[in-house]
Amino acid sequence: MFSFSVFTTLAVAEPERCETNCEKVDEDPPILMKSSPHAHSHGVRSITFVLALSIHSVIEGIAFGVGDNASETTALFLSLLVHKLIVSFSVGLQLARTHAHQLHWVVASVFVLALMSPLGAVVGMVVQSAAANSFSKDVAITILQGLAVGTFLYVTFFEVLLHERDNEHPNLLKLLVMLVGFSLIGLLRLIDNHDHSDFSHSLENGTSLTKK
Repeated sequence: MFSFSVFTTLAVAEPERCETNCEKVDEDPPILMKSSPHAHSHGVRSITFVLALSIHSVIEGIAFGVGDNASETTALFLSLLVHKLIVSFSVGLQLARTHAHQLHWVVASVFVLALMSPLGAVVGMVVQSAAANSFSKDVAITILQGLAVGTFLYVTFFEVLLHERDNEHPNLLKLLVMLVGFSLIGLLRLIDNHDHSDFSHSLENGTSLTKK
């Protein structure tokens, strides 16, 4: 209520200030001087945003490329497909909002970002087919998956959620939606792991019965 009254007071007082001192409204050097660092910060943040997502996409593609189970690889491919559609749309929208007069840069950034996952998949397939023992592959895959999780957490908390506080929606509502989203994904992962364990258990039982 207090912020609304202050905003109303400023909005009402603005015409009076213009009437008394209109000749100085057209030229305002301090605002023009502040616009350059603001635009520069947007550029640095956008480059960091695209770079972090590109690294995440490469590692994500590597995790897909090193898969050796057909069903798990298919499920990962479908999840990556849906994930990439949402991420590409969100990145394009975010960059278009901050770089409205540089659409060629926005298109180039989204295009490069779209190529990162296939590139990572090729690297993953090369790693999977390389002549290395199982322990070395497991270590490499674990490190790559850790990097993927780290970049994902960085992008989520420092490049997306951190700047979402500045929009017009209530912070409490955004927090609740975020918690619901995290809980839903966690529940899906629990269900998926439970189904995989049941399948492995039934497969082991079938194998033991066949041997008998």
